[in-house]
Amino acid sequence: GSGSPYVNYVIEVSAPRSGLNESWKIEHRYSDFDSLRHNLITETAGSATLPPLPKKHIFSSIENTENRKDGLCAFLNDLLNIESARSKTLATFLQATEVLTDIESQQQEADEEEKMSMLS
Repeated sequence: GSGSPYVNYVIEVSAPRSGLNESWKIEHRYSDFDSLRHNLITETAGSATLPPLPKKHIFSSIENTENRKDGLCAFLNDLLNIESARSKTLATFLQATEVLTDIESQQQEADEEEKMSMLS
């Protein structure tokens, strides 16, 4: 097609907290991040304040693209720090469904251990 050119952002994802020393690359367009944010707003029913996306520029330059990529990485890191945003939607976007499930189950175990120590 003769569609306008677009940028695919390739971002390296790693999951140190899961105990897996894995990293992998994901590739998404800016519009994918926009959709992700909208889906998470719907899922969290506005209960969480989600970070903003970096601005789009009218003119594309290598510098703008690099800055936006940094902003998109920061956006994803911020999302991972919001408990209600850590959902299947985000996991699928990060291609990390197994890893996030691991993190969740470890988190539950940690919470249960904490409760046990408070009781004793």
